[in-house]
Amino acid sequence: MLDNIQREKAVKLLKLFKIDGEPADKKATEGQIEVFYNLIWQESKRLEIIISTQYGKSLFTALACLIITCVQDKLVAVIAPTNDKAKIIMRYFIEHLGDHPIFYSQLETNTKLERLRQEESKERIILRNGGGIFVLSVQAGNTRKQIEAVMGAGAQIVIQDESCLIPDEAESTIFRMIAGRGEEAFYAKIGNPFYSEKPYSHFFKSWRDDSYKKIIIDYQQGLKEGRYTETFIEE
Repeated sequence: MLDNIQREKAVKLLKLFKIDGEPADKKATEGQIEVFYNLIWQESKRLEIIISTQYGKSLFTALACLIITCVQDKLVAVIAPTNDKAKIIMRYFIEHLGDHPIFYSQLETNTKLERLRQEESKERIILRNGGGIFVLSVQAGNTRKQIEAVMGAGAQIVIQDESCLIPDEAESTIFRMIAGRGEEAFYAKIGNPFYSEKPYSHFFKSWRDDSYKKIIIDYQQGLKEGRYTETFIEE
């Protein structure tokens, strides 16, 4: 859980965003605020978040990426197990670029927000301040060269969405993206603990690794925060 100072810092930034036409700080639940804070401030450089389905993790990951890239001027790589998952993160990122001038003012002069919103296959956005975002899937059919291309560019910050569905071999390659980035390199895994054995064992192993900070948001927290109903959970 966040202390009052940490929560206040996160809420102040969430005021820059809109969700369903309302300020995001008014819509965000406590768990979503905690995820948002930890992705931005990175007090632990290794982070694993177990989070229940349909909790809003992709949206709040994208919002955190907007702060990381547009405000902190950093490059972030977001890795997902499938093309569809990768597109979700980028779609949210582009959608909320328009929430405040502090975000869309960082677009290159000849880059229009509306055009970005029409580019469903967009995988990379580089900003005027030097920050930017890559999204990549490790879906079957993607070649190792695609992974290595992003790895070659490197990223100080790497975030995996639905990390448990990324195979061990691909995950070990992804980890190398932060090689040479020093003590400030940040590596986060977010998802559900579907598997614990090879070829999907890395998520389970990281949860048992003391170097990782762990956050767990289960269905009980989702119920308290109104993300689920008792009827849905019973079904």
